[in-house]
Amino acid sequence: MGDGNEVQLKLGGMNPWIWNHSQGRSQFRVMGTNQVVEVRSRSGLTAKAVTLGEPASPLKPGQGVEEWLRVFPRNMGLTIALDPQLQRIERVDATSALANIPSVSNVVLAGEQATDYLLSRTGSIVPVAIATTQQQELPQGYELFSAGGVPVPNTVGSSEEAVKLAVNRFVPTLTTLLAAKWWQLLSNSESSQLPIQVSLSRMQPQPTLLAQYRTRRAQTFTATSQIITAPGLLSLPLGTMVQYQVENWGDDPLHMLVVGLDSRSRAIALYPAVTGDRAHWVIEPQTVLTLPAPTSSLTGIMAGSPGLNRLYIICSRAPFPATRKHLAQQPQPKGEGDRFMELANPLRLTQALLQDLHAASQPIAKGDSGDHYEFHVAAWAAIPLIYAVA
Repeated sequence: MGDGNEVQLKLGGMNPWIWNHSQGRSQFRVMGTNQVVEVRSRSGLTAKAVTLGEPASPLKPGQGVEEWLRVFPRNMGLTIALDPQLQRIERVDATSALANIPSVSNVVLAGEQATDYLLSRTGSIVPVAIATTQQQELPQGYELFSAGGVPVPNTVGSSEEAVKLAVNRFVPTLTTLLAAKWWQLLSNSESSQLPIQVSLSRMQPQPTLLAQYRTRRAQTFTATSQIITAPGLLSLPLGTMVQYQVENWGDDPLHMLVVGLDSRSRAIALYPAVTGDRAHWVIEPQTVLTLPAPTSSLTGIMAGSPGLNRLYIICSRAPFPATRKHLAQQPQPKGEGDRFMELANPLRLTQALLQDLHAASQPIAKGDSGDHYEFHVAAWAAIPLIYAVA
């Protein structure tokens, strides 16, 4: 406890990556009470906060807190690290080129601070998924890697390519990766007040439940605490037909959207979100939404190209008017039934999604938020669904 209405918070239960990207004015509720505290400053996972309003009873050291309002700056960008093994002139040219890309907010030397992606030459970084003996046969072109050294698909260039040309070639990919960063920052299964459960099943040769994920809030709505989770990263054989189920255990209808990156790092969204049929994107209370829909001619959605698939099941108490309007303007995928569509401008769609969730939170948040987004845990839930196809 501090002086007056000031308190000190120890937030060991917060996701450090999400917390490091959040902004002052994030709020927490003291568990077992209606008292809310607002962050004013922080150092690591320790923060100083002030109570909002007069506490009904004095706060005591050791009382638990839970996330209440998540706040992010609207001008979020990517931090790109440069491989120290690049020559100085390469780093200078790369820094200059990256500075002109709107989706990039910071360029640093690898190791200086936490980063989103690394720019290097193929073979300089040893990717997790490729054996070292194979590295020597690859062209020494510029490539993007995750912070953990995994190559970003389809970003390697020729060995003769200048670094400025490589950076210009990366622009669409970086825009997509910024959209994906926002989706990951929305993940809140531990703090969301929406009681939902997401299931992934294999449909052939017979229906088999592979994994389940639920919000912590959903655990209070069922006597069944045991859920099926895959040990480590879930891996599916190429061509597997899968089915997704989203269950709403609450008393209010929830609006749903599915976005993500496929194995080629292309931004995708589930097509039914653009239809006028409420049953395709609204989960009524105490019901399950199945994708593909049982009425569809499809028995499942195929796990296509090899690689990592990252989907985000996003639910909200309010509709997604701006998001659905943007999706309706996208070229419709070929075929019938539920399927994923590639997004032509994933960042613009994400900005629409963020605005929809911000608007859904405002009746509760009631903040002046011109330069930042406010997301209230009672307004949304986002559950990541990550699996590899091999």
